[in-house]
Amino acid sequence: MEELKLRILVAAETLFRKFGTRSITMDEIASHLGMSKKTIYQTFKDKNEIVLDMMKKHSEYEYQMMNKSSENVNDALEEVSRISEYIVSELKNLNPNFIYDLRKYHREAWDAYEKVRETMMVNKITLNMQRGMKEGLYMPDLNIEILVRMRMGHFLMIMNEDIFPPEKFSLLELHLFFLDHFLRGIVTPLGLEKYLSYKKNNLSKL
Repeated sequence: MEELKLRILVAAETLFRKFGTRSITMDEIASHLGMSKKTIYQTFKDKNEIVLDMMKKHSEYEYQMMNKSSENVNDALEEVSRISEYIVSELKNLNPNFIYDLRKYHREAWDAYEKVRETMMVNKITLNMQRGMKEGLYMPDLNIEILVRMRMGHFLMIMNEDIFPPEKFSLLELHLFFLDHFLRGIVTPLGLEKYLSYKKNNLSKL
């Protein structure tokens, strides 16, 4: 049963990320898997339950990937670069409708995901800024609490379609712009040199 459940979740996520959740029916998920819709309903009550379980699994995956991105890095800015590489890989083939559908039609799943992601990101950003200040890469007199809240606000703003209409701005473009803007405001001259190096060698290839 667990293997079947995982197959359905993986297939559903593939379709949802490509087309959004609203436009994908249970029939289409079944067709994509080559199984009957009855089999899916024996495993999940409805599409909303699929979305809820899918986002729980994605939260676990994201937590693992964030931790992996922080392993064996030379400094705070390399950590930022590697985490950004992961975020970019997630955004590259993501239909913005997936995010907007989650927020509008699957609020329970979205809120649960946001709660986990916010805790994880606040911790990551705080530790990174503390490390960068000790390494002389970030300015020494930064107010970390304010800057962490600012950075979290960036994430919320990026996903606000009223501020950034998806037909005009891509999530990938917005992520890279806000990251660049944020880092340039906190780095020391040494930090700027390292950041530009990482940007040239890693981020510019994304």
